[in-house]
Formats: sequence, structure tokens, C-alpha cells
Amino acid sequence: MRWRCLGALVLAAAALPLLADEVALVRVGENWRYFKGTNEASVPVTAWRAIGFDEATWLTGQSGFGYSHGDDATLLTDMYLRYTSLFVRKKFVVADPNVVKWLVFRIDYDDGFVAYLNGTEIARRGLAGEAGTPVLFDAAAASRPTFGAEEIDVTGFTNLLVAGENVLAIQGHTSSLTAPGFSLVPELLANFQRGPFIQNTTTHSTEVIWRTPVPADAVVEYGPTAALGSIVADPQPTITHAVRLPDLEPDTVYFYRVRSAAGGQTAVSPVETFRTLKVHGPLTFMFLADTGLGTLAQYNIAAVLRTSAPDLVLHGGDVIYPYFWEPLADTKCLSVYGPHMRSTPYFFAVGNHDLYVGDSYWLDAFHLPTNNVTGTEHYYSFDHGDAHFAMVLQPFMYQYKLTPGDGQYAWLVNDLAATTKPWKIIVTHLPPQSSSLHRRDDTDVNRLTDRTELKDVLLPVASRYGVQLILSGHEHMYERFNPTNGVHTVVSGGGGGVLYGVSELDVADAQAWVRYNCVRVRIDGDALQLEALSETGQVFDSATIRRALPPPKVYQASWHSPVLESKPPDDGDGNINGEVFDFVGEPIPTLPGEFSNLGQAYVNNDARTLYLGLEQVMIYGDNNIFLFLESPRQPGVTNLVAVGDGLFDPDGEGAEGLDFLANLSFTNFAPGVGCILGDEFGDYQYRNFARPALALNIGQGVFRLDHGLSDVPGARLQQFNRSPQMGGVFGEQNANFIEIAIPLVALGDLRPGEQIKLGAVVGGSGFDTRAMKQTRLLDRGFLGNALHGAGQGEVALEGLSVQLASDPDADGDGLTSEQEQSLGTDPAKPDTDGDGLLDGWEFAHGLNPLATEGNDGREGDADNDGLTNLAEATAGTDPRLADTDGDALTDGWEIRYALDPRVILGAHGADGDPDGDGFTNAQEQLAGTDPRDAGSLLKLTVTALAPSKHRLTWQAVIGHEYQLEYAESSAGPFREVTDASFPRLAASAEESFEIDLSAVNPPSPSRFYRIRLVP
Repeated sequence: MRWRCLGALVLAAAALPLLADEVALVRVGENWRYFKGTNEASVPVTAWRAIGFDEATWLTGQSGFGYSHGDDATLLTDMYLRYTSLFVRKKFVVADPNVVKWLVFRIDYDDGFVAYLNGTEIARRGLAGEAGTPVLFDAAAASRPTFGAEEIDVTGFTNLLVAGENVLAIQGHTSSLTAPGFSLVPELLANFQRGPFIQNTTTHSTEVIWRTPVPADAVVEYGPTAALGSIVADPQPTITHAVRLPDLEPDTVYFYRVRSAAGGQTAVSPVETFRTLKVHGPLTFMFLADTGLGTLAQYNIAAVLRTSAPDLVLHGGDVIYPYFWEPLADTKCLSVYGPHMRSTPYFFAVGNHDLYVGDSYWLDAFHLPTNNVTGTEHYYSFDHGDAHFAMVLQPFMYQYKLTPGDGQYAWLVNDLAATTKPWKIIVTHLPPQSSSLHRRDDTDVNRLTDRTELKDVLLPVASRYGVQLILSGHEHMYERFNPTNGVHTVVSGGGGGVLYGVSELDVADAQAWVRYNCVRVRIDGDALQLEALSETGQVFDSATIRRALPPPKVYQASWHSPVLESKPPDDGDGNINGEVFDFVGEPIPTLPGEFSNLGQAYVNNDARTLYLGLEQVMIYGDNNIFLFLESPRQPGVTNLVAVGDGLFDPDGEGAEGLDFLANLSFTNFAPGVGCILGDEFGDYQYRNFARPALALNIGQGVFRLDHGLSDVPGARLQQFNRSPQMGGVFGEQNANFIEIAIPLVALGDLRPGEQIKLGAVVGGSGFDTRAMKQTRLLDRGFLGNALHGAGQGEVALEGLSVQLASDPDADGDGLTSEQEQSLGTDPAKPDTDGDGLLDGWEFAHGLNPLATEGNDGREGDADNDGLTNLAEATAGTDPRLADTDGDALTDGWEIRYALDPRVILGAHGADGDPDGDGFTNAQEQLAGTDPRDAGSLLKLTVTALAPSKHRLTWQAVIGHEYQLEYAESSAGPFREVTDASFPRLAASAEESFEIDLSAVNPPSPSRFYRIRLVP
């Protein structure tokens, strides 16, 4: 049994020194080194147990290890029929072994093992031999099915611990090569084999829970600083300790540590911290469910919870698989989440697997509020900040069924009616809506699905008392649903159990993802932001729920050009793989209705186009969105009575959605453009488009609000289900993301900086096409400043104002006005200093946009490539790099010979030969010849001066070195002229040298000469 202690409060108690660094020396889920037992792990066979053993070639994996059971982090898929043993090692550090008073080795195993601490055996199960006797790698263990962890008191071996690095080594064995399974899940725990952790935290109290291996007393030291200073103590010896800390301040960080003494030994925990709950204000919490399988996914999700640092965590049940009982409570739950539970309160709901062997183990493990009519923890409620949470007991329908008139139902109604918190959230294991494996479950065998029964009872209560969100598990996936009677439902059952697929999409489905997940919720004022996180912490879905809109204001558009893809859909579901919702700037809030939620709106613009975006949209298959736009440069309408031809003619004028909307009018708003939206297959102008569950060809597209509902020229539309889009989802076509692009010229030549007005409503399933009616059922959800009315009666929409972004670079010089102000340049002049160079170009290339002389002016040539800055700007080259494209050809030389200084391949590159003379551009540049003239070569010209005297002339490059060579025949060999004039450094573009053949030695009537460029 467990012991809860109120104890006595003692102030200014003497604080004990911090004695330990860590309770769990080796915790479940940590990385180990392992070796598959196809042969002995080392030579000699005992070497692998020692601290100094070289384990570098061993594999690395997280514990536990096993196969067949499906509940281990490291799966040994090749073990069956191949090997019967596994050798594992885990190094850990102990700062001071003297503080370890009790030592517990906890292990879940199938079939047997021997464990060693720093080379000495400390425990053996299922394997023959005396302690210390080596066990061969192929030894068979006695059969023992895994059914939970065994806790072995190894306090007698604490003397083996050393300061610094230690090693726990284990060899696990199956009973045979054909054994049905294997499992090895070890932990080594110092002083406390559970906790300490906190639970049942309130604004003024918390409970601290821990467990000792022997009956001991309980002391908690705590205070608002690390000096602690207060004590709650209980002298009654017990094993499980639950000590309540009373009279705390709300929303305050407290430090604490625990101490237990027995048999002359006193164990002390490290100092931890926690924060009490808030009376009111913003909050963040996490939700997960269906976790305790011991898989890698469970550990990954646990890490996501820790790194997200929420105020609290809600667990939707199925805490442990296959059932919740004491031998599994730690390795499948409390050890997994224990590090986080030291500082963060976890609140649990009951799942069906948690009751398969009764409720006593679940009740003993957790310490939760007891404010229900039974006084137990089966269901309860609590507050934190601006939110009220009701944890409902609904694990299955054949027992504990929530029924009008029963105790839990009455409690829930009274609880929700009594709370004054603005946000109300219900947690129940069984979901009221589902698209997965349990969708058709009928556990009470009454020919009604469980989800339908729960939905029919729970949703009316939730709607009546203003519950905004219901969180559930049971289905091992993630699913978000459209509002039902104003209530949003989310299933997040991918916390670590085996994932389920989609069975049949629910009509309310908004997003369905088969992946491990948890949910993060942030509440701030009237806004709730929900994010679904993968096991890597990636946000893959999000939603926004608002209680009320902020006061009207003029929203600011952002200068940006979102991408609307032009290629056709390629995912088989009306979408383009890879497309993303890439709007930027301040989101414009919307208000959800009874059956829809328009999410968040965005307005972007550039110099030519207005972009309108909606994200996180939630509508049903018989819904569509009507988005209206007012331009100050175009006339608009105050109602839709005279819009369209009023005829049911989908093959004629079509766009019936706007034809049959006579019950909608506009207040302080005169739109001239109406958009019919909501279907991911509706990316173009479709006048006769029909939604999948609506018997009215509403159309899709962007239309003028005139008698003919004419198209808006140049308007584009893109609607998709996910961002980024990754494959289709069979059976759904609601657009969660919508992007619209409208040319400014089509809006009366609308200009950046001007104001527009926007508003949107959602049409439902009902409509009346009769001439005297022509109405549509409209939801209460909307985009705008206000909406008056709903249904098929009169509805008035007041639009909101948005100021388009002004061009941040009004003078088009490549610098924003803010940058210009910082630099001292004129934001109205593209070339402040008048040197012919744009300010932005000069700044980007390290030139002074306020200087006109020297290297900063138009005639400057900072890189000495032969091009002025003005020429570089014209050519698109870098004035600070002599060779912009890095092809070894200077920019000036390339420009001079009509080569592109930004291209390194083909005729324009160093290896190019555009004149076909056999010399590359690099060689021609070196020789000073024209790469576009085959006749331009490095050659000698001979001019006779006298019968034996001649002048040799050649084209040269100033600064290059040349060597004259001669031969007695044209075939060579050629020798260098050794005259003092050579090798010669060219001083002009034409060099010459005179020779006298009568004076050469040996004399020769004729000679052959050539000139060579010295590299």
C-alpha cells in the first residue's frame, strides 16, 4: 500500500548537503553497447565484463532489447534460429560511491540472465551455476515468459562502485534457438527505485512521491530557493512515500529534495524544482496517450515532452501494455517519464488496458485529485491558469459507460457548470469521433458503435457548457476533427503503442496522420494554439481555436510573393506533392462556428499582385467558404440579392454558391469580388463545381459580384490539404490551406499602401433555390469584425480592414527604406551620389554609395580587371573580383572579346576556342591574342633591313616574358637565343629584335626563328 503524508511543517530546518548526482544510475531507454551471441563476447570469456574492455566494435542500441514481443526499443530481428544470447554493457559515472546507501537492480527478462557490476556477478536468473561461474554463450536458460520486471536488492554490492566510471554488464539468454521470444530490460537504481517526482500539483500544494527498497521514514525539504528551509516529515516507516507540501504560493518555483532513513542508513535525493499551478493566465500543456509499450517511439515521444517544457502533461490512458500492473509500472511508465515528472506534474486518465487486471495497480501508482462523487481518482477535474480540465473515465462501453443520470455524468455536468474558467477541456480515453481501427467497436453489444454512443452523450454536454476541446486516445494515430456543435475533437493516440491505420474517414475528419505523436497546446487570452508533434519534435499539424475576436483594427499586409504552383496535381487527390503554404506576416484571426473553423487568414502583396491565404481551415464535405473582398478603387455591393442571374443553371452562368446567398448582407463593407472556396480539387475557375456531400453546384473560383458573376482576369487559386503536401488521403477533399492571387490591376489598379476590406463566411448543407428565397445555411464562424445572425435567416457580415504593404524599396535600388536610413542614402533616389551606380549595387559589393571618386566611383576599378565599376554593373560582374566566375579569365578581357564573364563552360570558359584556331581562351589571354580571330596568333613578322640583316616583330602583352628560339631547319631542334636581350619582358604591345645572320656563330646562310611566351 502507499502512504500519503501531510506531516508537520517545520520552518528554517537545517539543510543537508547534496549527496547524490542521480537516482537512476542506469535508466530504461538509455544507450547500451551490445554484442550478438553467435560466439563468446571476448577472449578470455570474462574480459567483456571489465570497465576497461574495448567495446568500440560493439553495436549501439537503446534498452530494452528483444524480439517477438514488440515491446523493446532495440529489436533483434535476426536472433530467432541464429543465436541464443546477447551481451550488453552500459558505462555510467558515480561521483561519490559513499552516498549510495541502497542499490536495486530492476530487470524484465525472457528467459534468463547474469548481471555483473564492474566485473563481479551481482545477480543471476534462469541459468545454471554458482555465482561467479562463467556461462557459455550458447547456454540455454530455463523458460520464463516476460511478465514484468523483478526488483533485486543488490545493496550488498555497493562496495563494487568506484568514483568515476563504472560498468554494468549483462548476458541474456533464451531457452533455445526456437524460443518464442527474448527480452532484456535492465535498470540500476541508487537509493530510490521510484521517483522522486511530483503529482497532484495545485496552485497551493503538490505531492512528492518516491519509493525505497526497505521501509523507511520520509522527509521532504523544500523552499523558494536552493537553500530550501522548510520540512515536511513523516516518521512512519513505509516503502512508497507520498508527502504533500501545503501552503505554497501560486505560480512559484520551489526547490525540493527527499530523504529517507532506515537501519542506520540515510539516503538523499538531488535537489529538484517544480512550479505551482497558476490561478489565471496563459499556459502550455502537452497531451499524449497509448504509450507504455517500451518502444523506441515511446522514448522519443518522452524526449519531446521534456524538451517542450510544458507547464503540465495530460495522459489520455492506456498507460501500459498489455495491461497496467505493478511489475510493469516503472519500466513502461514511471522510469520513462520520471526525469520529467520530477519537475512537471502529469495527470492521467484511465484507458481500457489500464483496467484489464483491475484498477488497484493504476490507483496505487498515481497520485491525482479526488474531487469526484466517489472520492477516488478514476475521474476528476482541476484548474491551471485560464483553463479547466475534466478527466473523464471512459475506457470502454461495457463498463463505466457515461450515461445521463449516472454519478459521473451528474458530476461532469455540475463540474462544467460550476467552473468560471474561460477555457474548458475534456480528456477521455475513448474518442467520440474516430476514423481508425476502433471506429466500428461495439463493446457493449447493443448494435451502436461505442464512438456514436459516447458522442451522443458527451458532445451535447460539452457544447452546452462551453467546452472548446476534447482530447482522446485509444486510436493509435493522430486525427483532428472539424467542430461539432462548436466543440473541437482531437485524437492523439500515437504515444508509443503499435500504430493503426485509417479504417474509414469520419465525416468530421480534418486531418488524419498515421504516425507517432503528441500534442502541444498553448492558451493565451482568447486564443488556443494546438500543434501535433512527431517523435522527432517536428510540428506536422496545427490548429487555432478562438473564444472571441480582438477589438477591430487595421491589419497590416506583408510585402511578399507566395508561390502558387502552376503544374497540375500529381498526388491523385487534387494536390501537388511538395506544395507549401508560404504566406508570411501577421495572421488575421477568425472565429470558429458550430461546424466550421476558418483558422487564420493572411494578406501579402507585392507591386503587382494581392495574395490572400487561409490556413488551418476546417469544413465538412457539404460546406464551402465565401470570401469577399472590397477594393477602394472598385464599386461593390451591400448584399447579394442582385448578384448573378438567380437561376439554378450549373451549365449556364453557374457559380450557384453566389446565386443563392440572398440572406447575406454587408455592414460597413461593400465587396466587389467574391470567392467560392474549400475544395482541394478546385484550383481553377469552375462554375459548375459540386462539393462531395452538397447537392448544389456551388462552383469554385474568383468572381466579380455583378449580374453575370464574371471572372476576375488573371486570378489564380490553389487549395490543398497539408503543408507541405505529402501524398493524398483517400476519401477526403476538404482544403485546409487556400491561396489566392489577384492582379492589382484587376482590382481597379489597386496600389500598394492602400486599404482593402475582407470578410468570409461558411455555407452549410441547407439551401433554398426558390425564387422568393434563394438562401443558404450560414455558420456562426467567420472572418471579419462582426457577424450578426446565422442559419438561413438574415445574416450581416462586417468586413475588417487591411492596409497593403508599401514597397519596402520604393526607389528600386535594392535597399529597403530602413537600410537607406541606416546608410544615410536617399530612399527616394536609386543613385544617391549620382555616379550612375545603384545604391543597393554599391552596398552589396562593398562600395560606398555616397562616394563618387576613386574605387567607389563609376570609373573606379578596385579589382584591376580592366572594367570600370559602371561597366561591371552593366555586365553583372563583381567589382571586387577580377575573375567573377572563377574561370581564370579576367572579366575585362572576356568583355573585350565578347565572352560572358559569368559563364565558365563552353565557348566562354577557359577551355573554349571560339575561333577554332587550336588555342584555348586561357592560352589566347596569356598570349595576348584575339580569341575570336583565328588569324590573331603569336607569330613573328620578318622585315629585311639589308642582305643579311632582318627585324623580327611580334605582338606582345606588356609585362609578359618572351624567349626567342632558332633552328637550322624547320624541323628543329630549336635552341634559345642566348643574347642578353632574352628572355625579354615586353614593354609595349609590339616588340622587335634585329639579327645579323653574317655575325652569328657558327655562320649560316639561313636560320628558322620562333617566339615563345614564357609562362
